[in-house]
Amino acid sequence: MKVGSVSRNTLAALGQAVLVSALMFLVYRVVVHSAGLEELGIWSLIMTGSTVARAADVSGAGGLGRFIAMIRAGTDIGSDIVETTHTVLFTSAAINLTIGTALYFLAPFVLRFALTPELLPRAIALLPFVVVIIVLGGLAGAVISGIDGTQRVDLRAMVAVSSAVVSFLIVLVLVPRIGIVGFGIAQILSPLVTIIAGWTVLHRQVPEIGWFPCRWQQKAFRVTTGFGLKLNGISLLNLLFEPLVKFSFGATGGASQVALYEIASRVITQIRGFAVAASMALIPVFASLQPHEQARRIVLLEKAVKATAYAAVAAAAAAILLAPIVSLIVLCKVSAPLLYMSVPLIFGWTMQLPTVPVYLAAQTDGRMRWNALSHILVAVAVIAGALLERAGFAETLLKSIVVGLLLSGLTVLVGNVPMLGLADMMKKSKNRLALAAVVIVLLCAASWVGVGVLAK
Repeated sequence: MKVGSVSRNTLAALGQAVLVSALMFLVYRVVVHSAGLEELGIWSLIMTGSTVARAADVSGAGGLGRFIAMIRAGTDIGSDIVETTHTVLFTSAAINLTIGTALYFLAPFVLRFALTPELLPRAIALLPFVVVIIVLGGLAGAVISGIDGTQRVDLRAMVAVSSAVVSFLIVLVLVPRIGIVGFGIAQILSPLVTIIAGWTVLHRQVPEIGWFPCRWQQKAFRVTTGFGLKLNGISLLNLLFEPLVKFSFGATGGASQVALYEIASRVITQIRGFAVAASMALIPVFASLQPHEQARRIVLLEKAVKATAYAAVAAAAAAILLAPIVSLIVLCKVSAPLLYMSVPLIFGWTMQLPTVPVYLAAQTDGRMRWNALSHILVAVAVIAGALLERAGFAETLLKSIVVGLLLSGLTVLVGNVPMLGLADMMKKSKNRLALAAVVIVLLCAASWVGVGVLAK
């Protein structure tokens, strides 16, 4: 891959993240104004089922781009690109349909712990949407990953933005008329558009895959699910994060508190997602590099780490500025409780951001034990915070999330840097990383003081 195309893909990924994030907050505005904050909280809770599905989908859908890049580069000469692609799609559909059906029957019992009796029937009525979204979402993710593997992230960005635009337009038309059900319809049609448009794009880049998947191969199944087990083993650990946090907020503060967390976390995770999206363009590049190209890999990683350090500062500043704006857009007021929740999340997520390139390098190699441990530490911190919150210790859940994120980032560096031979690279980057951390601390501290003044 040429340097120019790396830059093109990075810019495309950033553009996608910006546009999709803007559309997402506009969707939230329509939903909150037309259906209410409580309805958004209910939807957020039931959609934790999609997180369960992503964690249990070991088809290798999320890693399809890696396989396509390696096969095309000749670093995986034992695999067939058609059999690999088709096998992943068939396996993903089967797994997600099974998981979605199981969640449909189990969710009513689990939701009793997070919703009041009067809200429970409204949540149960939305469960069929979740099942369809799970199946289509898995297939859409595989197709998008496949496009990444052709190293045409610019085309993937066009597909993703088109899907987001379709979803927004449907929400704009249906939610004011039929409420949260209209949001569910939009969430179904969005991945469907991604699958159709994305497969068309992928077919143009890899014509041999044909127009319809028709080949399932046992050898390809073993290879892709083997990688999927490693990758989704980490996702399973990550599963303990969002659902547990949302259920804990639901149990202690109700559906409205869940909605506040959803909005607050989305502000920083979407902005942080710009840098993550840009870093994701490195995965197919790393996968296509030959073993003797380690020096080039280290150079790319050094540039990426330094860039994400700057991006972390920019993300913190942007999120601090954007949080009250989002509050005005979605809630029609500057909400002090929302901002009190936003600032700690901004601090935790941006401090972790510069570790992303190292995390992705280890993931591409399939050496993910330190990545897994980083998620375990987050899960342990969240569980501890949830238990303390239930025991009556106020705001411990939010503090525990921040502690978990900080420990997670530190673990990624401490474990992966020596394992991947990146010690010299990190020494060259340490000053910029330290400076970025200091600036983020100062920004968040000043923001916290400002929120206190606003609350008074």
